[in-house]
Amino acid sequence: MLLALVVFVVLQYTLPSNRAGLEEHWEWDARVTALALREAFGDVSPLVAVTAAGSIPYWTGFPSLDMLGLNDRYLGLHPGHGHGECIPMHSVCNADYVLSRNPDIVSFNAAGDTTGLPVARALVADHRFTGVYSRAVFRGDYPYTRYGLLWFNRNSSVLGVGVSGDTLRIPPWFLGENKHTICFLADGIPGTAITPGRPARGFFPELAGGSWHCISPSGVSVRIGSNCSLEVTASDSVFLKELVLVRGDTLCIVSANGLRKTGKTLCNVTNIATKMGVFVTSIVFEKAASGFSRS
Repeated sequence: MLLALVVFVVLQYTLPSNRAGLEEHWEWDARVTALALREAFGDVSPLVAVTAAGSIPYWTGFPSLDMLGLNDRYLGLHPGHGHGECIPMHSVCNADYVLSRNPDIVSFNAAGDTTGLPVARALVADHRFTGVYSRAVFRGDYPYTRYGLLWFNRNSSVLGVGVSGDTLRIPPWFLGENKHTICFLADGIPGTAITPGRPARGFFPELAGGSWHCISPSGVSVRIGSNCSLEVTASDSVFLKELVLVRGDTLCIVSANGLRKTGKTLCNVTNIATKMGVFVTSIVFEKAASGFSRS
């Protein structure tokens, strides 16, 4: 009897499946990302689509969409047709349903990035997904540092690109085309660091047509390509919380005494105002037809 007990104990510690259970820690790595997301976006509670539904939803408390269907009645009845997975429920693949739910954030792996699951492969290959969602590396620092790869919905009403008339507000998680561009929290505020030699890049169809100028933050320069690509550079390190662009032909500053000065860039007109000792009360963009001269 004693010998049998010893053999049993030894087997429990040597079986590969048991060892994997003892050494598995992705749930705790995912907690790092989840806690960062909760601190960053807890006030808006975005809808998060996940494959590992037991970690990010638990730690964030956000409404969630389980893309593998264990916690979703519709997917349980309409699993789709995934291939290449033998683990029960991991073959669930209904990209149409996921897209119809329009999640604000998508996570294909709780602790990193994987497109190995059928639903992940289907979405990444679908232009309806890649045309709307942008990939971003999101860093969490509590209780240790961990990097998670997430997809953000540009059309999201709570986390997306803001368009209001001729003003475009771009959150930093849409500027992650470069692998070194990482979103993180500074004093509880999400942003990204723009440093010399390491530009941030993104693609924004909203930039088609018109001439765009950056008015915030100060210290950065933007370059817009003909294909609506956007590159943000800085000569010194800048923590970017939001990039604000305004469309117009010329930039005009208005002083307290009504004096107006115009120029092509914010740096241009503010330098003019500084040299003249002008106190600026407002900054506006005006069309060339407005009659104000260019400087």
